[in-house]
Amino acid sequence: MNQISKQLVQSISAKPLALFRIVFGVLMAWELIDYRFFRSEINDFFINPTFHFSYQGMGWIPTLSATAFSLFYWLLIGLFILLSIGLLYRLVSVLCFLGWSWLFFMERTIYFNHWYLAMLILFLLVFLPANQALSVDAKRSQQSDDPTIPFWCTASLALLTGIVYFFSGTAKLNPDWLIGQPLILVFQQELGHLPQLVQQLLGDRSVGLFVSYLTIILELCALPLLIWQRSRMGMVFLLIGFNLLNLLFFPVGIFPLLMIALTLLWIPVGESLDSPAQSSTESLGIPPWIKLTFTFFFVLQFLLPARRLMYSGSQLWAEEGLLFSWPMFTTYKGGDAMYLIDAGDDAPLDTIRPQHFDLTGGQYTRLVKNPDCLLQYAHHLGRLYAEKGFTNVSVYCDSWVHLNGKPLQRFVHPNVDLMQEQRRLITPYWWVLPLEGTVRAGQIRE
Repeated sequence: MNQISKQLVQSISAKPLALFRIVFGVLMAWELIDYRFFRSEINDFFINPTFHFSYQGMGWIPTLSATAFSLFYWLLIGLFILLSIGLLYRLVSVLCFLGWSWLFFMERTIYFNHWYLAMLILFLLVFLPANQALSVDAKRSQQSDDPTIPFWCTASLALLTGIVYFFSGTAKLNPDWLIGQPLILVFQQELGHLPQLVQQLLGDRSVGLFVSYLTIILELCALPLLIWQRSRMGMVFLLIGFNLLNLLFFPVGIFPLLMIALTLLWIPVGESLDSPAQSSTESLGIPPWIKLTFTFFFVLQFLLPARRLMYSGSQLWAEEGLLFSWPMFTTYKGGDAMYLIDAGDDAPLDTIRPQHFDLTGGQYTRLVKNPDCLLQYAHHLGRLYAEKGFTNVSVYCDSWVHLNGKPLQRFVHPNVDLMQEQRRLITPYWWVLPLEGTVRAGQIRE
């Protein structure tokens, strides 16, 4: 334990962390520009909707009008530019974390793994001295040309990278991925932007199966082989190649480039791991409140993905324990849903199709495959009818979904009044039909 403590406070160059700060700030600014001006997501999820889905416990997060959102968005782009150049870093890093977290929690249905990863990185950067080199702050304070920082500062981001790779690999240890189904479907149907010859090659089922197993092995082995000195550089190059291929094949924003930047941090981190830890000055010690905060943070990063073990059945189908657990490219899923409204008082049944009522196309695509979103929307419809003066409103959902090439089948029980059901943080929704078509134990309201 004493050796580990010495290792954590060993002095290393501040430049790798500073370089990551520069790249990260530029990537985040570009991500915001890209999604605002070259994609439809920002309008589809933040500006056009009249109803916003929320994360559990985050319903208090305010949404913004179109004008206010545009102003907020440009301010956030500017903050990431300031973060990149290292001007007023301490204040700017906090504002970037708060602003990005606000954007992230403003709309549940736009969840992206790399947006969540960016929020985690920003949280860490609030505590890290990433402006000690190659920054306006460092230039103004006339620091030395080769400043040093404690090892734990850069190592924390490297460890987060390893966690992402590992749990992304464990999420693929499911029957569908082990027969290559998600990637086979994606290769056959979602690569129209690639040359025809490449599409034909990747459309072969054997290629999808081979890439599926190669991905599992690479992601599961990433962390231990990055730690091991003899395999580190080879694994770094393999992961860079892996992410460059993801960038070529899949339109997933900055995620591959962000993972490359994080992976490269393992080079200076590994060099420090390979050298004997020297005694450090007291000034480089880890403050107790930092120890407590980072311990809690990393324990949470292990517990959130590991909670998948709590659930039985197909987690990809019911989406139990998948949120915040790095399930990347594991599902090829879609379907349709409509709601039946029984307003009582001899009123006729109303049929509502959300995509033609008040949801945007992007919201509807995510709604139909997520039980929590289906429940949220049912409560939303119930409130709308209550505002019209109806006092005994029941809302039913008839949803049909296909998963990873399996036949379309009913997703939730159509006879369950969702107005009587509450959102749950951990416990499964009993009214979600298992993949084989039987019903979970629970009371069905006829």
